[in-house]
Amino acid sequence: MPFVEKTMDVRTENDQGLLAELIRELRSPRDSGQPLIEVRNMSRGGLRHVYVIWDRWDECRPEARTAIVRDAFTAVKGEEYEKSIAVTIPATVPEAVEMGLLPYEVKPFKWLGLKDELIQQARQALLAEGASVLRQQPLPTLRFATEQQAEDAVTRLKQAAPTFDWRIVETVSA
Repeated sequence: MPFVEKTMDVRTENDQGLLAELIRELRSPRDSGQPLIEVRNMSRGGLRHVYVIWDRWDECRPEARTAIVRDAFTAVKGEEYEKSIAVTIPATVPEAVEMGLLPYEVKPFKWLGLKDELIQQARQALLAEGASVLRQQPLPTLRFATEQQAEDAVTRLKQAAPTFDWRIVETVSA
């Protein structure tokens, strides 16, 4: 099998914008919305796994994503922290769902058949929480890595859109 080595250090204007936005999010994280940034500290050797779930990656060349994440962590947390990152997973919500990283979905119960204005209310509430619109579905997809994150979202959604009965659905991998 051939061995190919490339240098991929050319950043587009869009890449620079994603980097700046990710740096802002790392400096001032929000309770909801995208990106979803999760750092898992490994028990051995002080290593970390970093997951950045963000639909904006859809606008970015796959080969540039990891460098953007690592550069953002360097800018905010420092070079030593960045060197401790063993695994970097930048993915869109649909990609993360396919990888099994977001098993919890939050959605309104019995929303099918509702009037358009109610569906729009549910849609806006889901989008405010960081739901994905990359898959062509009637409602955006709101997914989480942990049950606690999903429960926190349900609490916020009940305040933002109390008309709906918000539920958590867990996807179990086969």
